[in-house]
Amino acid sequence: MIIVTGSPRAGTSLLMQSLKIFGLPIEGAKFHEDFPIVEGNPKGYYDIPFQEQIDAAKNGGFGDKYEGKVVKLFGESLLLADPSIVTHIVICKRRDTGAQDRSCMKLIKQEREFDNDSEIRHNLIDILKDVTLEQLAYRRDAYAKMIESFLNHWSGYSMDVYLEDMIYNTVATLTELQDFFDAGGKKELEKAIKNVGD
Repeated sequence: MIIVTGSPRAGTSLLMQSLKIFGLPIEGAKFHEDFPIVEGNPKGYYDIPFQEQIDAAKNGGFGDKYEGKVVKLFGESLLLADPSIVTHIVICKRRDTGAQDRSCMKLIKQEREFDNDSEIRHNLIDILKDVTLEQLAYRRDAYAKMIESFLNHWSGYSMDVYLEDMIYNTVATLTELQDFFDAGGKKELEKAIKNVGD
């Protein structure tokens, strides 16, 4: 299993898009009812639906079903991954955490304005209705601690990728990412660069 992690609005979706272009097997839908706000990531989220995450928690975690796949896992879901099948981890980060938190607030506002029939989504929106920037910063720090905890009990290949590098130093960052996975070729690299720029 390859894990893409970080905290919300740190570039995890862009990373998943890039790995998909490189030809890696992505687990998770481009869009689904848990993440219906297309404007938040118009090229796709590639998140695992909440119900699948809940089922994994009830059934012993993310195991054999996900072996060999790229999976985006945040926070508590990361701690459900079976370390024995994890080969690589990419940790998405932002240098400007203030901008990250403001981006989260903007997306939360959009989420609150959108309604659908998903009970899980209704519960999530209820939790987020009064969230503050301070709470988002606390949650981001908590995610970082969970990642550190996982890394302390796992041995494999890990790489930090900053969103600012993906945007402003695209060629070098995507080349490094491609080398890290030994995936894709020149054509795929050019497509991934275009995907970032579009």
